Amino acid sequence: MQLKEYLQNYYQLSSELLDKADHWFEKVTYQKNEFILKEGEISDKIYFLEVGILREFSYFNFDFDFDFDFDFDSDSDSDSDSVITHWLLSDSEWIYQIESYELGIPSKTNIQVLEKAKLFFIKKELLEHLVAQHHELALIALKIYRKYLLQLETRNRLHQLRKVEDRLALFNRLQPTMHERVPQKIIASFLNTTPSNLSKVRSKLLHKKE
Repeated sequence: MQLKEYLQNYYQLSSELLDKADHWFEKVTYQKNEFILKEGEISDKIYFLEVGILREFSYFNFDFDFDFDFDFDSDSDSDSDSVITHWLLSDSEWIYQIESYELGIPSKTNIQVLEKAKLFFIKKELLEHLVAQHHELALIALKIYRKYLLQLETRNRLHQLRKVEDRLALFNRLQPTMHERVPQKIIASFLNTTPSNLSKVRSKLLHKKE
């Protein structure tokens, strides 16, 4: 969905402000595997993903105290044993690195393009200036932040599920077409398992349906 259509349909932005959106947002295209944010950079933009797939991830650090219960099996599957995928987002979603954006500190994660992406972004400084001028935009900014926090809560709920098959079932319900567009090893790293174990779980679920 195009940005202006999205702003009109979901936020009922007035025609006057809708026409100005073209000047506030900058359009950019990224190719597969390119980064829109790298670890150590400051996240000072909010992106609207018109079309494509993005993932937010960090490299696994064995000295890092994580909260998730990883159930890796004994074999090693390159991407899943070195990377933790935090987000997988597709068309018509907003994304920014929340900690870096809010605190102005270097990002601890990366945001990478998995499928050619067309995005619009607005700089934090400009957004805050516009919100001060147009109260209508303050509500929209609040809704964007709120949606992102709800997505975070959903992700936390998914990772609280002990069984991989339960995490996979919830993931498929939330993102029904993602498995057709994203490599299995990346989905595995999001679900805190290995590609080989994920393949076993998928096969098991398929047999249950038969």
